[in-house]
Parts: sequence; structure tokens; C-alpha cells
Amino acid sequence: MIQFKKKFYFFQLNETWFRLNDFIFKNLGLVRYFCVQNPPSKTPIGLCEDFSYTLSIDLNQEIEHIKSKFKASLKNEINQGEKLPFEIVFNNDISTFIDFYNKFAGHKKIYQMNEQMKKALPQDRFIVGFSKLNGEILSANLYIFDIDLGFVRWFLGSSSRLNSALDKKTIGISSKFLLYKSIIHFKNLNLHKFDFGGYAENTTNKSLIGINEFKAGFGGEKEKCVSYHSLLYCFLLKISRKFDRRFTN
Repeated sequence: MIQFKKKFYFFQLNETWFRLNDFIFKNLGLVRYFCVQNPPSKTPIGLCEDFSYTLSIDLNQEIEHIKSKFKASLKNEINQGEKLPFEIVFNNDISTFIDFYNKFAGHKKIYQMNEQMKKALPQDRFIVGFSKLNGEILSANLYIFDIDLGFVRWFLGSSSRLNSALDKKTIGISSKFLLYKSIIHFKNLNLHKFDFGGYAENTTNKSLIGINEFKAGFGGEKEKCVSYHSLLYCFLLKISRKFDRRFTN
């Protein structure tokens, strides 16, 4: 179970990922259960259901079968990645990841990872993947997972394409090669499903369309991501989606 405390306007939102607590007294106030795996057939009392979309890969398949669903251009870049001296590293070095990611987020003008988010990650619930060339980090991804559920989700991704002297093509190859090696890594850990971290359905945002296309290149299946909100949070979120662009696509 992974839990975050987030600021929702002037209030504190308690968010739990992947698992659901349907005990009614636990769901008073501002509560959210995000991307629940194995959701119940009926919405629990005191909660309302919400949907988003994501792409995922069944890791029970042979890796060659998984790779056969990749776009042809992606396969070519992965083959190029095999020939380049990339160093792929998986560890729990969250401090190095945060430093690298926050530089990327600063250039992109998106939310940076803070100390509170770092503290919310249990050591046995996350893995960081790095792609390096000659000691320089080119790409870094943060994954969160649940061994018992056999599930892993790509949480945050970043690259040095905005602040590196290396050509963008090499950095782009490193990002795709890291993701490919990550899929293999989690398959070898006997996890069953790799989640690409969301899919912006029916978006007109060019940046989100580009991210959708990047993820879709890996041949994942689109599926609904089921979440549950407390009644109070559901009410406030419904109002926010009408007036606040941050809660719409």
C-alpha cells in the first residue's frame, strides 16, 4: 500500500494507491483510492466511483511476444540502443532521481517532486531506473509496485534532452531503451502487469497527445483505471472540474 497526503486547495487529501479500504469510518473527509486493482463489483458505501484510462502490458507473455507488438520505429531504436554503450541501472537511489527529475520538471514547468512525496514511498514499493552514457544520466524513471498484486506502474519519467550537450536522438533512444529494459526487469521479478502510468483519453493537448503516442508505441492495451472518492471529495472534485483547468484534459 502506498499513501500520499496531498494539498487540495486549503484541505488535505489522503490518497491510497492500488488498494481499497471499504471500512466506512476510514472514508470520511477527503479520501481517494487511486487505480484500484481488482475493484469490487459494487461501489462500497460512502464512496463514489471514478474512471480514467491507462495502457498496460501483460508480463506473463514471453518477451519476444511483447516486443512483437512494438511499433516498427521503436524496434529499430531499441536495436540501436543495444549497440550503444548505455549503462542501465535499477536501484533505490531516490535522492539522485529527485535531483535529476526536478531539473527536468523545472525546464518543463511542471510539478516537482518534494520531500513529502519522497517520505511517502516505502523502500520496498519503488524502483528507480537510470540510463547512462559515459557516466552521464540521460534518462531516469520512477516506478511504484505491489509485489502481492503483481503490479507495477510507471510513476514519473524524465530525460536530459532539455539540458544536455548530447544530441536529442541519442537521448530519445536512451529513454525508450530504458523503458524496454524496465519491462524485462519487472517481468524477471515475476510481476504480472506493467502499467504505463495513464492515458489521456480524447485530449486535444499536443503535449499529452505526444505522450500518448510514445506509450502506445510499446503496444499496451488500453483499459479503465478505477478509482474511488469519498463523498465529500467527490462533491468538491465535481465543482473543481467545472472551474479549474488543472482537473480537466
